[in-house]
Amino acid sequence: MSIGGILDGILRLYKSNFVTFLIIGLIAYLPLGVLECFLYFVYWANRLPAVVNSLAPEEVMVIVVNNTVIVLYQVLVIPLCLVAMIHKISATFVGESMTAFEAYQRGFRRFGWMILTNVLYSLGVGLGLALCILPGVIFGLWFLLAPIAVVLEPVGPIAAFKRSKNLMKENLSRGFLLFFLILMFGIVLYIGIAIPMSIFAAVAGYETIWSVFPDSIFDPLYLPLFTGTFVLLYYDLRVRKEAFDLDRMAEDNAVDSG
Repeated sequence: MSIGGILDGILRLYKSNFVTFLIIGLIAYLPLGVLECFLYFVYWANRLPAVVNSLAPEEVMVIVVNNTVIVLYQVLVIPLCLVAMIHKISATFVGESMTAFEAYQRGFRRFGWMILTNVLYSLGVGLGLALCILPGVIFGLWFLLAPIAVVLEPVGPIAAFKRSKNLMKENLSRGFLLFFLILMFGIVLYIGIAIPMSIFAAVAGYETIWSVFPDSIFDPLYLPLFTGTFVLLYYDLRVRKEAFDLDRMAEDNAVDSG
């Protein structure tokens, strides 16, 4: 598939499976949004003590909420949603029917490996960017497909990183262009969601609590597009480099799910 073919393919999959993708996203992200709202409510009700005397209660609340949400988001929510989303996109791409529940049921088997892979990937990219930007970009492109490989193949994180590097060899420019295009689309989508909600919150006088919702709505809508782009790239590279048989994989999936 060309770059345009991959983007067209994921848009078609997204359109035909929108409800299932949305359910998968909300299952993972909605509890986090509810938790944020609860923490803000506790603060407003003056039930959260200032644990650091030198800080104002509002500053304490911001620290508590932000750090709690960041940790849960990175360590649990993203990997949980990804394992289900990758299985759903993969199954749909090869013609297999799969519900949101089945996607989580199958994906949960690889949840622990996904957590470790996601942490290692984030640390590697972050360290590379901190050192000299370019190493972080190269690292990110080399191992772009590692989260997909660790879910769809019976391998651990280290083997998944090696698989990704082998697949992405001589294809870094394709990966970069796809990443850039889907990222730009995500920025436009986020602006379209966040600005109207911010205006509504300002008018209604609930700026603080409403500020938690754009991410909780945006991520479930955007993640299938972002993830699906690289699932299709993964299959495209396997077909190109390994003569991978999608029909055979569909048959194997049907046997496994049975």
